Amino acid sequence: MKYFLFEKYSLTTNLTRDEVHDRLEANLHPGKNWPFLVRNDTTQPYIGSLDTDGFVIRRVLRWHNSWQPITTGRFSNTATGTAITIRVQPHIMPLLFMTFWTFVIGSVFIGAVFASSLLFALFPLSLLIITHTFILVTFNKETTKTKTFLTDLLNQTFDAV
Repeated sequence: MKYFLFEKYSLTTNLTRDEVHDRLEANLHPGKNWPFLVRNDTTQPYIGSLDTDGFVIRRVLRWHNSWQPITTGRFSNTATGTAITIRVQPHIMPLLFMTFWTFVIGSVFIGAVFASSLLFALFPLSLLIITHTFILVTFNKETTKTKTFLTDLLNQTFDAV
């Protein structure tokens, strides 16, 4: 399990840039990458935008997941095919909310420790640990699904960067 909400890796394939573009386009519903919107009007597994230089996609979910990763990829030609540099990260709005939430709960924890109320300090500490563990698990689960999809789509393995 990764401990950060950001991941960067690259895929190399023997396919040309146009073939990679066509395979992605066949599995992509055009639209905005807002993680707060639930899409029920598409049969494609991913939603996002695709151009000649790369793509920005997220998985189509039938439920709400604010921590759903947004995957950004950039194409570059190689001697044997195409290399795709991929960055996976959550949307900025949940990150901003969690920064504020962590600051508030962390302040309660520090206040309880300075007030020598160590038993009460366990409550905010457990809130921080449980919440951050839940976020990491859900984010990594979705990241793994997207990584598997892209790997299978391009019939290649990935290289960590």
